[in-house]
Amino acid sequence: MSKQTCFASPQRDTKNQLARQQQALLNAPFIVDILNTLPDMMLVLNEQRQIVVANDLLLKALGMDLSQLTGMRPGEALHCIHSEEGPHGCGTAEACAACGAVLTILASQKSGQQKEGECRLVHSLNGTGALDLAIQVTPLQIEETSFTVVALKDISSEKRRKVLERTFFHDILNMIGGINGIAKHLVETGMEMDGECLEFKQLLVELSDNLLEEISGRGLPPLRQPHPDSESKPGTGRCAGLCHPDRRPHVAPGGGKYGFERPGSFRRRGNGTPQVID
Repeated sequence: MSKQTCFASPQRDTKNQLARQQQALLNAPFIVDILNTLPDMMLVLNEQRQIVVANDLLLKALGMDLSQLTGMRPGEALHCIHSEEGPHGCGTAEACAACGAVLTILASQKSGQQKEGECRLVHSLNGTGALDLAIQVTPLQIEETSFTVVALKDISSEKRRKVLERTFFHDILNMIGGINGIAKHLVETGMEMDGECLEFKQLLVELSDNLLEEISGRGLPPLRQPHPDSESKPGTGRCAGLCHPDRRPHVAPGGGKYGFERPGSFRRRGNGTPQVID
């Protein structure tokens, strides 16, 4: 490992070389116009990973003009906290060996093919913060000079949403697990313990209520209705007794418990024993 770098090449082009490269890009038909029409932050780098051209969206986000940005590397322009740790700036620190941005750029330069990656960038702009960036890197050849076009897309909101979704579904699974455990207990112990059965039923109702409130509070869309040709039709499957359209309330003779009466289900007799309905 070179003393001048802990990872990527530390070499930089001179100001005169950068000026020639920039002029070649600015003179190329439609290059800058196309970069400015794209919805992502765009950079064009030279072979030393230095910025030669950037689109207006990135310049506005950084509050800089192109002359200030020219010659910087991406991490330096975005105020990455590790860009000052390396002996020669962005890409030369130990932490850069795990940076998705520089890894994707180097992979594209080496292969000559488009590459995609992600990077979590901790920056010092307006205080310490972090950005999750999706990166797409594409080789570009102008007047026998090789460039690298880098598209940066902020996916921080998407990443946070995924974390919240995982937390939400974890809570949902916990509640469903409680409902499932109580339901199994009711089945395994039978229906003879009226007092305890009533207590478990109340817990089952409370857990179900919590589940409904949780789902409603997240603003989730309603469950999709099954397709007419789908195999998941009312009255079939494991939950047939709960969703069958022909089910109807029934009071068993002699003051038995409420149930649902439909062919193939059961109701309670007055003495508490189940009775299968034909």
